[in-house]
Amino acid sequence: MSEKKESAPDIPATLDISSIAVIGGTGGLGSALAWCWGRAGFKIFIGSRNAEKAELAADKLNTTLTGRSGLGEKIACGLSNQEAASLAQIIVLTVPFANHEAIIEEISSAVQGKIVVDTTVPLVPPKVSRVQLPKGGSVAKRTQEKLGKNVRVVSAFQTIAAAELAKDASSSGLVGEVLVCGNNVDARTCVISLVEAAGLKGWHAGPIDNSVVSESLTPVLIFLNKRYQMEGSGIRIVGHGRMTSPASPQTATPEEPDVPDAPVSLTLTAFAGIPLVHSGDDLVALILQSLQQTSIKLEDGDILVIAQKIVSKSEGRYVRLADVKPSERAFQLAAETEKDPRLMELILSESREIVRYRSSVIVAENRQGVVLANAGIDHSNVEKDGGEEQVLLLPLDPDASAANIRKQLQRKTNRNLAVIINDSLGRAWRNGTTGTALGVSGLPALLDLRGRPDLFGEPLQTSEEAIADELSAAASLLQGQAGEGRPVILIRGYDFSGIAMQNTGTFGLIRPKEKDLFR
Repeated sequence: MSEKKESAPDIPATLDISSIAVIGGTGGLGSALAWCWGRAGFKIFIGSRNAEKAELAADKLNTTLTGRSGLGEKIACGLSNQEAASLAQIIVLTVPFANHEAIIEEISSAVQGKIVVDTTVPLVPPKVSRVQLPKGGSVAKRTQEKLGKNVRVVSAFQTIAAAELAKDASSSGLVGEVLVCGNNVDARTCVISLVEAAGLKGWHAGPIDNSVVSESLTPVLIFLNKRYQMEGSGIRIVGHGRMTSPASPQTATPEEPDVPDAPVSLTLTAFAGIPLVHSGDDLVALILQSLQQTSIKLEDGDILVIAQKIVSKSEGRYVRLADVKPSERAFQLAAETEKDPRLMELILSESREIVRYRSSVIVAENRQGVVLANAGIDHSNVEKDGGEEQVLLLPLDPDASAANIRKQLQRKTNRNLAVIINDSLGRAWRNGTTGTALGVSGLPALLDLRGRPDLFGEPLQTSEEAIADELSAAASLLQGQAGEGRPVILIRGYDFSGIAMQNTGTFGLIRPKEKDLFR
């Protein structure tokens, strides 16, 4: 057996799969896959319902691969199922069919936005050599339905014998090949890279529906082993013609261009029944009440876009103009802009810098670094206080507000969500306002596309997509600008599961001053 470690294979740039979580990694197939990938240089998180059992399995693997136990950097680590799933971008399910549904529920929140490789076969002892498909026809399809659109489920490894896989491929003459099914082509390609890292050959086998064939083959192979007294029977794909790498997109045919994803759609739904919000109101409770009234059930991957105004109101960001004492600077700017000196004082107090001003217009960089009119201070749709005129300030920290709302909603709905707080802002170069993200949680605000190939294979040089702003603008169409009273919008269907999450928050959307051509 060679001691040489191979580097992890090339994979899509948005995913880090230098580590793999093997759920059920103490069993036959799980431990064999962990051994193959550990030997190839991957970090392995072995998951089990019994954490002590997982630690023993990891210790054994470390000893096998390095010749020592508990010393230096460990290749494998034993954890609970949920802990293991939370630490890797690729999660491989190698659990018995009888435990499958319970394990899916256990790790559901930890696998959102990731790739889940389901190896499960619907074997029901003692008749394990007879095809017995579950309701719906496929275990992997059920997994996709249960985990939701925010998880890319890929089916693989059903036709590989664990005992054969655990042998050294160079001496065993391992010939088994792997059918890889899934609705997302990039996810399938990624998993095929892992198949090849394990010393096997993988094939694009179409959408997740096709997994029913792979799952049905296992009991057939078991029957063949018994009938012909064989060990480790498997499958091979044979044919004539151009046989490039199965992972290569060049293998797509004109009739089936590598099974594209289902048609893409995006739905926006305005919540009904959100009342006027006042200082101290429980915004999360109002949203949940609206959900109940309209029979909307949140799903994993849903995005809620919430108007800044109701967030500021619930946080008590009102200021009575009668309570404001203008400074000399405020009086000076008020005279030049024809604005109320009290409002000007608030603009100064909420700003880092006054960027531009003229008659009736003042543009400022507010506390969060956003350049906008009047530092975001609002008169419209703000009720009076005992006859006294009030204005409304932006939230002190919109990102923190979005994170708090998301945390409460997730805890009460048991769903993985994203929250955007938006406002209508003007833009350089253009007339009119559009919805803009002020706070973001659970969703990358900015997608860096630099280095990715365009339609002709050339790397993009400058492209960065302001995801949160685009979603905010879409939601703003339903929210309206006057008396519509639709401050909360549900966006469903935008798949951000494969996007790196390190750039959450709106900080990345703000152009540094030294690169701002308007200053």
